[in-house]
Amino acid sequence: MSEWSTARMPLARRTAMKALASGIVALVVPFAGLRSASATPMFDYGIAGGRYHGLCEVRDRIVVGERLRLRAEPGNPYDANAVAVERMDGLMLGYVSRRAVPPVARLLAAGARIDATVVGQIVCPLRDDIAVTDAGIGDPRIRPTRRG
Repeated sequence: MSEWSTARMPLARRTAMKALASGIVALVVPFAGLRSASATPMFDYGIAGGRYHGLCEVRDRIVVGERLRLRAEPGNPYDANAVAVERMDGLMLGYVSRRAVPPVARLLAAGARIDATVVGQIVCPLRDDIAVTDAGIGDPRIRPTRRG
């Protein structure tokens, strides 16, 4: 079993509903405090397009806690909201998931400073608290954070 794995336990319906409710709160509540906190985590997502970019080259060397840079690509011919995910050495890994990009693109366009941190690995079954487009099982789980 890999270091990323989590134990699977059967859940009672009530426990499952509590977990679902807390996941929804975890996704919604951070947006309420975006303006006041100096470093506010937003939500988790998987890197889109990693198999076409540098993610496939370094996937096995990415570690939890690694900081990543987010760079808006308003001239991207496929998506005007595209936000590239890069390692600090400049290697482009892929893009912020299309499901997760609208708030990130808006904040970057408004001049906000946002970076991202690897917080884990995408596991199966997919959880509801992660936005993915075409990220695969085993890809890094990323959490963007607004700074300042």
